[in-house]
Amino acid sequence: MSVGNNIKIFRKRAGLTQTLLAKKLNIALATLRRWESGETSPTGLKLIALANVLKVAPEDFITGDVNALHDTKITIPERPDEKLIYEGEVNGRNCKIEIPPTPEGYKLFRELLNNIFPVKDWTQDKNLNLN
Repeated sequence: MSVGNNIKIFRKRAGLTQTLLAKKLNIALATLRRWESGETSPTGLKLIALANVLKVAPEDFITGDVNALHDTKITIPERPDEKLIYEGEVNGRNCKIEIPPTPEGYKLFRELLNNIFPVKDWTQDKNLNLN
């Protein structure tokens, strides 16, 4: 299955229309349609937001684990002085990690993402902008 098809499956399983999901993600409906058709794919913060809304892990869009249902939540701050927060499973244990808004904190967050979601090189993601 393709990433786009997996997005569609997870969206329908969540009981969301394309219009409602696009509004929740603050994206154009056309963008979501391009994702679901496989024309383009979500990256960076949009990938994380999509996973949060649909209650799956970002790698589930790639692996197609349609039986997945995760309680993972990544909170990206709206202001530069707020902490990044990861709530979910790490090494089989549930945890909440608060990361300070410093260069060291952003480095730690990239490492955390690389360890939890190794299917993507988060260090090169310009949309995440953690420099």
